[in-house]
Amino acid sequence: MNFRWKKSMLCLIIGIPFIFMIMLVGTFGNFNVKSAIRPQTCDYDMETLEKGAKDYKIDENVWTSLSDDAWISLLLLPKGKIEEIEIDIHFLNSNPDENAQIYYSRSNEVNGDTYIETVLHDGNNIVAFDVDSDIKSLRFDLTAVQGTSFKLQNIIVHYTQEKQILFWIFVPAFLLIYSFVVIIYINRQGIVQYLEKYPVMKRRLEEAEQMFSLAHSDFKSRFSGSYLGIFWGILQPMSTILLFWFVFQVGFRSNPINNVPFILWLSAGMIPWNYFYDSWAGGTGAFISYSYIVKKVVFKVEMLPIVKILASAILNIFFNLILLLIYILYGEFPGYHIIDMVYFSICIMAFSMGLSYITATLNVFIKDIGQFLGIVLQFLMWLTPMMWDYHMLDSYSWFYNLNPLHYVINGYREALINGKWFFSHWGQMLWFWAVTMTCIIVGKKLMRRLKIHFADVL
Repeated sequence: MNFRWKKSMLCLIIGIPFIFMIMLVGTFGNFNVKSAIRPQTCDYDMETLEKGAKDYKIDENVWTSLSDDAWISLLLLPKGKIEEIEIDIHFLNSNPDENAQIYYSRSNEVNGDTYIETVLHDGNNIVAFDVDSDIKSLRFDLTAVQGTSFKLQNIIVHYTQEKQILFWIFVPAFLLIYSFVVIIYINRQGIVQYLEKYPVMKRRLEEAEQMFSLAHSDFKSRFSGSYLGIFWGILQPMSTILLFWFVFQVGFRSNPINNVPFILWLSAGMIPWNYFYDSWAGGTGAFISYSYIVKKVVFKVEMLPIVKILASAILNIFFNLILLLIYILYGEFPGYHIIDMVYFSICIMAFSMGLSYITATLNVFIKDIGQFLGIVLQFLMWLTPMMWDYHMLDSYSWFYNLNPLHYVINGYREALINGKWFFSHWGQMLWFWAVTMTCIIVGKKLMRRLKIHFADVL
C-alpha cells in the first residue's frame, strides 16, 4: 500500500496545534496554557463569610461562637477538585491550637457525613485536602466550644476546576481521533485498494457505499421540487417548538423548570424526540417505499430501514446545530457535553433501528401498522414525558424509568442544562441498551424469517 507520509505529517503538524488552541480558547476563553494547568483560587470576602455563618456573633471582625455547633458554610463556584484550603485565623481567648472539621459535599448542601479533621494554629494555616471527588459546598466547624473568640482574616480555597480536568481528558482523545481521521482520509484510496483484496471487506465496502448513497438520495428527494428545499424540514419542527413554547409559557404562563428558561428545557426534549419520531416512522415504511428494490434478489434488504434512519440523521445534524445556537444565545453553551448530544443521537439511531426492523417487517403484511404507529407515538410523546417535568409525579418515577426513551430525552436535558454525563444514570443506561439490543436481535430474526415473502406480497 502506497502510504503518503509527507502529506499526512504536514496535516498533523499544522492541525494538532490549531485544534489544541481552539479547544483552549473554547474552554478557558484565552490562549494561555497556564489556564489549563495552574490551580484556581477562590478568595471569600468578609460579606460572604458572614452570610454563611451560623451561631456566630460578629463584631468588628471578632467572631464569637454562640454554641458548640457553630459553623460557616460556603459554596465553591464553579465545582472543582480542591487541592488545599488556606485559613488565616487568630484566636483571642483560647489555646493557640484548635481542633476543627471541614465538611464537604458534591451537592449544594452539606449533610455532615464526609469531612476532614485538622488542627488550626494561630496564624495562617494551609490544610491539605486529599479528596478525589469534585466538591460543590464546604462547611467549616472552626470551634468546638461555645464562647470561643477569634479574628478571621480570610479563607482561600485552591482548587482545580472541573473544566481543567475535562480539558486534559478530552484534548488527547480529540487529537487522537483527528490524527486517525486525517491519516485515513489522505490515504483512503490506498486503504480501499488494500481492503478490496479481501472478498468479505470488499462486499462490506460496497454495501456501505450503497447505503450512504441511498440515504443521501432519500434526504434530497424529501424536499425536491420545493422552493425552500431543506428549510421545510427545519421550519416544520421548529414551528411546533415555538407553538408549544407560546402556549405553555406565554399562554399558560408556565414557570421556568428548575430555574431554566422554558424554551431551553423544551427544545432539549423536542429535538431528540423529533429525530426518534422521524427515524421510526420512516424506518417502518422503508420496505414499502423501496418496494422496487426489495424485489431485486441480489439486494440486501436489511439496509433499507437503516437508509431511512441515516436520512433522518442528516436532518438531525441541522437541528442539533440550531439547538446549540439557542443555548449560546441564552449564554448556556454546553461545552464538552456536546459529546453527550452525539452519544444520545447514536442511542436514538440504535433504538429506532431495532424497532424499525420489527415494524417494517410487519408493515409489509399488515398495512394497519403505519396507522397504529401514529397513535403509539402520540402516547409516547406525553408519557416519556417530553412536554412536562416528570418530577411532578415522583411516585411514578419507576414507570418512566421503564421507558427507554426517558433515558435519552431526560439525559439530553440533564447534559445540556445540568452538565451531567450520559453515564450519570448508569442503571437506566444499562436498561436502555438491554432493551435496544433485544429489539435489534428480535427484529433481525423476524425479518430474516419473513423476507423471502416480501417480493410476493409487494
